[in-house]
Amino acid sequence: MYKTEPIYFDHYSLELQKKRAQVREVIKQLKQKSNKANCIYPAQLKMFTASGEKTNPTLMDALLELRELGIQVRVDEREQMEKELSKYRWSNTAGRRGKDLAVLTGTDVGAFFSGAE
Repeated sequence: MYKTEPIYFDHYSLELQKKRAQVREVIKQLKQKSNKANCIYPAQLKMFTASGEKTNPTLMDALLELRELGIQVRVDEREQMEKELSKYRWSNTAGRRGKDLAVLTGTDVGAFFSGAE
């Protein structure tokens, strides 16, 4: 405490803070429509509905339900792409230095999308 005021330290990474802000925005909209919801660590959406409670690890997992409720969701494009690619067993190779991975170079990716050989 400092001069009778509590001091709070936010030890979340910038990325996690952004995800929690997105979840809080959705919770605000849910509460305006008289639905109960919470944000649980790290940035999961816990919704209480007539059929029971459900915890969604990401907003992407709750997207269909939220749209049915008329809730607008701002989803990170990168997260959406990673989720879509993971369905087909693609993964992010960040942090795997030193591993012998078959990864396309920037030139290869450019050629792939432009159709050039």
